[in-house]
Amino acid sequence: MQARGDGVQLRLEQLLPTYEPGLLEVARNLCGDPTDARDLVQDTFERALRSAELPPSEERLRAWLFTILRNLFLDRCRRLRARAEREGPLEPEVAESCPAPEPGPEPAWATITSAQFSSALGGLKEDFRRVYEMHELEGRSYEEISRQLQIARPTVGTRLVRARQRLRELLAPLMGGEAEVARD
Repeated sequence: MQARGDGVQLRLEQLLPTYEPGLLEVARNLCGDPTDARDLVQDTFERALRSAELPPSEERLRAWLFTILRNLFLDRCRRLRARAEREGPLEPEVAESCPAPEPGPEPAWATITSAQFSSALGGLKEDFRRVYEMHELEGRSYEEISRQLQIARPTVGTRLVRARQRLRELLAPLMGGEAEVARD
């Protein structure tokens, strides 16, 4: 990693908007909510701008940003889980005097820990896992993945679909649901 100087800071500020669409797409897939996704991308940019060091190349910058986004997402999941465990139910007298907020469904992903996600990711076949990581976690395009792995672009899409399907199957029991039936 290279140390940050004024020129590096300015260059980073100029580059960040070019990564926003890819980061936003991945964040929407993770969060399932456009507002949460925008917040996650904004937090990613803030973390990147506050960092003392940067990757040495633009290619690594992209992977670095997607890693920040993923880590922030997992941190949010852990915080939500910890808060729910910490707060617990209210005393009956307090509960009666407080208006209850409209209950909203907790996002299914909020119950998944980083260890559970990593374990599920490790349960994928190597070919599927690598394509998934490159696309979803590093934000690479189908074309980039195709070139790097030397596979056809349609194969990238097929592997990505199958990786997502398998991850749903592996994670559904952890989220209190059942895996969706595959539609091929």
